[in-house]
Amino acid sequence: MKTTLLSLLLACCPLLLAAQIRFDENPSWQETLDKARAAGKYIFMDCYTDWCGPCKTLDKTVFSRPDVGDVYNARFVNVKYNMERGEGPALAKQYSVAAYPTLLFIDAATGEIVHRVVGARDATYFIEQADVALDSRDNLRGARQRYEESAKTLDDLQRYLDALAPAGASGEQARVVSLFIEALPDSARREERHWRLIERYLRDPLSAPLQRAFADRATYARALGAARVNAKLSSALQSASLAFLDRKGDDSARFDETRHAALLRLALTVEDPAAPLCAAHLLAAGHARRREYAAMLDVARDALKYNIVQGQPRPVFFMVYLVKLINAPDTSLLLSGVDLADELIASTPDAYIVSSFHEIKALLLDAAGQPAAAAAAREKGHRRPRPAAATPSSSSSSPAAPARVSSTPVRVSLPVIPETP
Repeated sequence: MKTTLLSLLLACCPLLLAAQIRFDENPSWQETLDKARAAGKYIFMDCYTDWCGPCKTLDKTVFSRPDVGDVYNARFVNVKYNMERGEGPALAKQYSVAAYPTLLFIDAATGEIVHRVVGARDATYFIEQADVALDSRDNLRGARQRYEESAKTLDDLQRYLDALAPAGASGEQARVVSLFIEALPDSARREERHWRLIERYLRDPLSAPLQRAFADRATYARALGAARVNAKLSSALQSASLAFLDRKGDDSARFDETRHAALLRLALTVEDPAAPLCAAHLLAAGHARRREYAAMLDVARDALKYNIVQGQPRPVFFMVYLVKLINAPDTSLLLSGVDLADELIASTPDAYIVSSFHEIKALLLDAAGQPAAAAAAREKGHRRPRPAAATPSSSSSSPAAPARVSSTPVRVSLPVIPETP
């Protein structure tokens, strides 16, 4: 009986293997190219990392399915590359892989991407994308070529934008929309159908269409409604400015000085509800970048004095720049930071945020060489009340997720810093 069962299992092994996508894992890239060229097939490449949860979900729920395996094993040479090991980093750079999972369909003859999918989707979607990838007219490469050769009407543009969506190509979407809007007559830029494109695809306040809207906000507001125009412009300015809010304190991170200067000029000159907050962020970020700690602290003090930073961004703003102050070489600056932390503690009602400010105060006192005062501040920070336990009669909504812990150049434990929306 045992022999019979073993024989059945061995006989079933090829069938089990055939029931999922058969991947070669981390082979040499040249070996992959040679194999695909010899087979006359495109390469299907799963770009993953060890820490990517959606990548694991794809493996378990999609790539293991027989219907998906049948399609991909017949049509492609399938490979998986860890983008942080071996040839992975070079391939990530070559093919501009910045999000995971990224799934690439590559023409082995040229090494060119013909189609791209970003993100985990279901089995039906991936079977459909296999068909699209092999369609020279509708895959990403074909769609790009069709658009470049088209009359570039609104319908042509929308077809191309739809083709870009699975690839997560928001940068390319923004580029072609900006060019399309700029080619229109001035009055047409304010038409409803064209403003919808701006609302959906343009996020950079320095893009030409949004610069026009900032410069002629009143005219746009009359055509489209003030609330709508103001919401778009404020959101664009704020998101671009907050991108310079470096929670990690990583001074090696890329800091685009030219873009920073342009955004600061815009925030200081435009009439917009978000402008004071954005200017404060950009000024403080610039001073922090140059290690001008006194000037950075002055910006933070002014922000508190004039109540520039309100709502959920408020604790984030002050925590980030107080943490950066820990690296200041001047004890008097560190103690000025302690004074600011005390002001924030006194004016903040939320016990958990107060606890975080106490911890930052302790770090500043440690850096200033006052360990006893630091220990006292830290003890106060540890006295925050426990959150109330949920009861059956309480709201059915889930509690807020805990904030992530930030990290800085100093080798100390940091307080919880809430995320901005």
